[in-house]
Amino acid sequence: MKRTPSRRARVARRALDAARVAPPSGTSRARVAVALDACSASERALLSLLLTERLTVAEAAEALERAPRDVTRAYARLLSELRRSARGARLRERSNAPDDLAWRRAS
Repeated sequence: MKRTPSRRARVARRALDAARVAPPSGTSRARVAVALDACSASERALLSLLLTERLTVAEAAEALERAPRDVTRAYARLLSELRRSARGARLRERSNAPDDLAWRRAS
């Protein structure tokens, strides 16, 4: 039997789909907020560790159990996407792959 998504899940999916396009007439702060809402939990955690907690890349990589190179690349990609969003550019489509597949384990 195929299970249909709950109403809450459908509403959340519609909100995420609507957030794919940053509002053209909003402030840059509002556009960045939309872009941050579209980020995954691990991406928000990465931004929090580096920007709020002010950890070094090596410390954040250790906390996230990831390779420092992967943390650096993910951080650069996220900042680039946030800058684009602040300028009013359309958000890029993300793959439907689970978030953990985007990261490689540190050895």
